Amino acid sequence: MTVAFIATVAFTFVQAWSLWIQAGTIWKKRSAESVSVPLFTFGCFACVGFAIYGYFIRSIATLASGGIQCLMYVPVVIGIIRFKRVRPYEWALVALFTAIGPLMAIVSRKDLFLFAIISVELFVLADQPYQIWKNKSAGAVNPKTMCVYLAACAFWTVYALMIHDWVLSVFNPLGVVILGTTLALWWRYRPESEYDAYQEFDAASPRAQ
Repeated sequence: MTVAFIATVAFTFVQAWSLWIQAGTIWKKRSAESVSVPLFTFGCFACVGFAIYGYFIRSIATLASGGIQCLMYVPVVIGIIRFKRVRPYEWALVALFTAIGPLMAIVSRKDLFLFAIISVELFVLADQPYQIWKNKSAGAVNPKTMCVYLAACAFWTVYALMIHDWVLSVFNPLGVVILGTTLALWWRYRPESEYDAYQEFDAASPRAQ
């Protein structure tokens, strides 16, 4: 087993868990405020594309990773549709995203199409910090989900530098920056309940005695 295989399997389950946590936050609050529609809908359909790509290149890890994460995206996407007013342009994007799977199945240069998917992913990822900044509220965005994705990007950045993969070396550092910005904005505009919890924790800590 290679480092890439072990990391793919590990991050698959951790990211799936983080998506479950994000879905739980949306359904518990019955709100998807500040949660990016393009990010999570694209993520869902992109995972379909990854699973199909894994099938064609005979990679069990890629196939399983795409399939498992796609399933975990479903309750997040349903929650967004249920509790958030999705704008017409966002519906149009969702309609475009549904073509990812079929296109991955029929295009001959699947590697180039995968490159295109990763490129678009950066743009939709940037929508998440923008949503928090625009609403001046972290809303239903769960920071654990963002932390997990930040850790994944950081790992693949280091791995890409080690194996001299220029594609991963370009995209993953940008992902780290975007996700880092997302977490900084989440902290800046976090809900009052979260702020109170941190205040109580600080007051109860030994150094505060």
